[in-house]
This record gives sequence, structure tokens and C-alpha cells, in this order.
Amino acid sequence: MIELKIPRPATAGYPWPFTGALLWMPIVLTLSGVAAVWGGGRDVMAFGFTVLTGVAEPRNEALHDFTEISHVGLWYVFGALLALHVGAALWHHVIKKDETLRRMLPWGKVG
Repeated sequence: MIELKIPRPATAGYPWPFTGALLWMPIVLTLSGVAAVWGGGRDVMAFGFTVLTGVAEPRNEALHDFTEISHVGLWYVFGALLALHVGAALWHHVIKKDETLRRMLPWGKVG
């Protein structure tokens, strides 16, 4: 078996849900949006194509209301996390003047 020696970035001791939140939030937002549309009694469409059809009921109010509220709330959480992430990267670059932002950018040269 071939084993790659790729160093893992330091997470500064943060629990794993916070380190990957910007990665899993778009997936959760997509699923909650699909559930909200489907619970609203409509077919789910993406890029002009029907992706999910065959709604069991004309409209499931409980599912629609819960998923719509969840979808909007998660969108605000995602926006806040994204703003916090950008703000922290800029703080490291402008205030602390360290190499954190340069390490994140593909064209940044560190060393």
C-alpha cells in the first residue's frame, strides 16, 4: 500500500465541526432547500431540469415550514461564518502581519 506523507494543517485545538463548517454548510443548505421546495408541493428543479418529482402530498405544511425556517436560519449562520473567516484571514494579514493568508492562497509564496 502506498502511503502519502501529507502534513495536516494545525487546527489550533478547535473541535472538528468548526474546522469544516464552511465545507459542510453548502451541502446542508442544499438539502434543506430541496426539502423546503418539495414540502411546498412543487417539483425540485436545478438548471431547468426536474430533479425530484412525485410529491406524495399536494403540500406538507409542517415539512415546508420547518425546512424553510431551517434553510433561512442556516443561510444566516453560513454568511456569518464566511464573514468571520474572511475577517480572521484579513486580521492575520493586516494586524498580525503573519503568513496565514499567503498560505491559504494558491499563488502565495511563503518562505
